[in-house]
Amino acid sequence: MNSRIWLLLAALPLAWPVLAQNAAQSPAQTPAQTPAQTPAQTPAQAQTAAVKSEPAPSAAVSRFVMGTRLGYITCSDKYKSYLEKWELYALVTEGQRDPKGTPPSDAEVSDCVHQTALRGNALYKDAVKGATTPKVKAAYGDYMTAWDTALKGIRRSERESVEQYRKRQKAVEDKLNDLQARLEAASPG
Repeated sequence: MNSRIWLLLAALPLAWPVLAQNAAQSPAQTPAQTPAQTPAQTPAQAQTAAVKSEPAPSAAVSRFVMGTRLGYITCSDKYKSYLEKWELYALVTEGQRDPKGTPPSDAEVSDCVHQTALRGNALYKDAVKGATTPKVKAAYGDYMTAWDTALKGIRRSERESVEQYRKRQKAVEDKLNDLQARLEAASPG
């Protein structure tokens, strides 16, 4: 019995691509469905149709949002890496009177935040030039204010764990997502 399980587990990586390909070619039917009752669209096709029906934001909004969010994500990842290194250093040196080695530095994070803030401000100036209505300008301003505050608030003066940072960042990302949706709605393509 035990050898059969191992044999099945060993064969699974070989069979998985074939099973996935067969499933993609012929969508599974529920037992209660007959071929005449099969839906006209697969879930993936329905999702694609829904995305196509939503109005796309303008190119200027997309360029602005992508540039600012990518910069924020980059700095956030660098800070998370710093926190992970600090936790490892604290674990290794725990209980030592004179720990060997040097604690990690967040200078790379500081530099990233500074450079990203400069790039974000340049993107903002370019984006606002193309804003046609006061509503769009206000949406840009609200997003930029929240983004700048979030970027400069990545680093904390007090120690925090990676888990605490992730929780804090989740709230920040939700706020930025809401403001991004407002900006995109104010400036349709």
